[in-house]
Amino acid sequence: MASRQTPTRARRATVQPPPPPPRRLRRTRALARWTFYVIAYGAVFAVGGWLGVVTAAFPKLDDLEQRAEFRQVPGAILTSDGKTVLRRLRAPETRTYLETDQVPPLVANAVIAAEDRRFRDHFGIDPRGIARAAIADLRSRTVAEGGSTITQQLVKNTYVGPDQTLARKSREAVLAVALETRWSKDRILAAYLNTAYFGSGRYGIADAATGYFGVKVARLTPAQSALLASLLRSPEGNNPDRAPRRALVQRNLVLASMLELGTITAAQHRTAIHTPMPRPRAKPSGSSRELAPQLSDLIVGDLVERYGVRRALGGGLRVRTTIDADLQRAAKDAVHAVDAVGLDAAIVAIDPRSGELRAVAHGGDAATSAFNVAFDGHRQPGSAFKPFMLAAAYEHGYAPGTAVVSAPFSKTYPGGPFTVTNGGGYAGTTTLDRATWQSDNTVYARLQDRFGIQSAIDVATAAGITSRMDPVPALVLGALPEGTTPLELAHAYATFAAHGTRTSLVDGGGPRYVSFVTEPDTDTRYRPTTTRRQVLDPGVADLVTATLQGVVTSGTGTGAAIGRPVAGKTGTTEEYRDAWFVGYTPELVTAVWVGHVEGGISMRTENGGGPVTGGSIPASIWRTFMQRALDDVSPSEFELETPTYVTVSIDAESGLLAGPWCVGAVTAKFVAGQEPTESAGTCTEQDRPVPSLVGLTLDDARSQLTEDQFDDVVDVEERLVTNPDDAGVVVAQRPAAGTRIFRDERIVLVVGEDPFAQ
Repeated sequence: MASRQTPTRARRATVQPPPPPPRRLRRTRALARWTFYVIAYGAVFAVGGWLGVVTAAFPKLDDLEQRAEFRQVPGAILTSDGKTVLRRLRAPETRTYLETDQVPPLVANAVIAAEDRRFRDHFGIDPRGIARAAIADLRSRTVAEGGSTITQQLVKNTYVGPDQTLARKSREAVLAVALETRWSKDRILAAYLNTAYFGSGRYGIADAATGYFGVKVARLTPAQSALLASLLRSPEGNNPDRAPRRALVQRNLVLASMLELGTITAAQHRTAIHTPMPRPRAKPSGSSRELAPQLSDLIVGDLVERYGVRRALGGGLRVRTTIDADLQRAAKDAVHAVDAVGLDAAIVAIDPRSGELRAVAHGGDAATSAFNVAFDGHRQPGSAFKPFMLAAAYEHGYAPGTAVVSAPFSKTYPGGPFTVTNGGGYAGTTTLDRATWQSDNTVYARLQDRFGIQSAIDVATAAGITSRMDPVPALVLGALPEGTTPLELAHAYATFAAHGTRTSLVDGGGPRYVSFVTEPDTDTRYRPTTTRRQVLDPGVADLVTATLQGVVTSGTGTGAAIGRPVAGKTGTTEEYRDAWFVGYTPELVTAVWVGHVEGGISMRTENGGGPVTGGSIPASIWRTFMQRALDDVSPSEFELETPTYVTVSIDAESGLLAGPWCVGAVTAKFVAGQEPTESAGTCTEQDRPVPSLVGLTLDDARSQLTEDQFDDVVDVEERLVTNPDDAGVVVAQRPAAGTRIFRDERIVLVVGEDPFAQ
């Protein structure tokens, strides 16, 4: 026993207590302990504080439960005088509300798929969604996603507004969590759909369903539900009335999300994605009494995006537009000329000095349609596009008097053959300005061949055309893939009127139509900013203006003459589907479009039994409006730069240098320093008429022959004359003036000799 215990005691005796930890380790452990206490107690206090804040938010929920958007301070959209009201800013009194159990599951699922896929799972805010949005923002280096839940958006729409501040976002989050403790998910969703703006002046899901589709919410299809859901994110950007192509894309994205979530079947998805966009429907009858209903719709959409529904409709905002009340009335009266002939019309007027919109109106069915033809009606411009090609030619040195060829044109390009003819005949060799006055298609076909259609695209883009333009030869005749709008054409022509200077909104790119927005009880004013840039050479822009004056004085636009200097251009598209007149004075640029709001319908008989061309009804509307608009404005001339020209002999077909003895050679004017230097190549010589030289001194006659390039072919004979004043003067010539001769034939000048000379 002892022998076994002894080793044990020995081992215990040799075990030493652990050494104390180093001082640095003790400090580290103490710091970790205190850090844990701070975090733990901080978390407890944070949760307690959060619960306290949420509890404190409960009284504010009464505002939501009592539909706060109705307790409002009315605002107004005003004309530039600050007195004339375009629209009162308030929620519609006839607005239809859905109760919680009246939101169809199909609509609810579409909204959840579009806006908040975890709506049924989160507690008012969605940490996962916030993290996903943050990652997307970091990857795109922009604010691509917001991470807001439907509950947060309801709070934003009805209470806190859309200000992008930390304080506002915090209030939004607190109220969203508090609301989730009081309301069911279905009630939150119904309230959100009742308070949302859906574009085109439509508020709430019930009115949107009726306004876009003419059906009650309960009868909405998957395609219709998805389209309305897509409008929640961008009521105007995804609006089928304004942008049907984008609306189609966004609707189909929502449908794809619904299919992924299993809320529609594959068969429903296939049917829905092939459903066409709805046609624009008539606006409510009350809007027809407004001065500018479509513009007011557009401004309301801008306000909702900037301020949220509650502040836009009940926040007392006062919007001062750039619209001139008198000009707006004149525009509205002028376009009603199309009512009697069953057509539609749009008119846009811009001040080229400020780049601001002064009037916009619609006639015919377009006056009551939710579709804003003036801003969103992409129509083929026809020959109204030619001034951009004209400016490109002037940039390359052509002048109004440059010789061009009017004759059938045909050429095969990589995209296929391009054949152009004139319906009214051909002028042979003519000048560029005269070809423009008569809107000669074949001349412009040759210009794009000479300088490239991209040169016209560059000018149009610089001037203000933002619609798609493909570099194909037919573009020179106005064949744009999707057309352009009256607003774009007016804005681009304003660049010509402003000597090549374009004034545009920094954000939107078009003309400014809102001067400022005033918020109630504050000095805060929001002013849309504009930029003013010299985008075309002033001399080029002024040459365009000088040329377009002839369209009105002696060309296709004589119907627009108003007894003062006017520059303008007509446009008539294939099969007379669209007709334009775009013209300007130094004070005002106005574009007029006439056609059918549906688009693509011929107008062969509406002009007194004949076709509607740009020089007919559009020019007449333009004249009626401008006479009234400028009634109190004294006529003024265009202040234009006049370049220096040189005269050279060119081949009219190619525009290259050619001697006067070459077949097809003509005398042409060019801007000095930009005349052609390349030769047209081989020359087939021709005979030419001898100029009239009788009555000139011998020196002047030689100079004239040299100028006409009859060089080294002169013989001189003297003849006694009875009148001393004829001494030294050419009294006869052989061949006679006008006789056609070839290069090597001699010209004899008979010069008078003074009989009394010693």
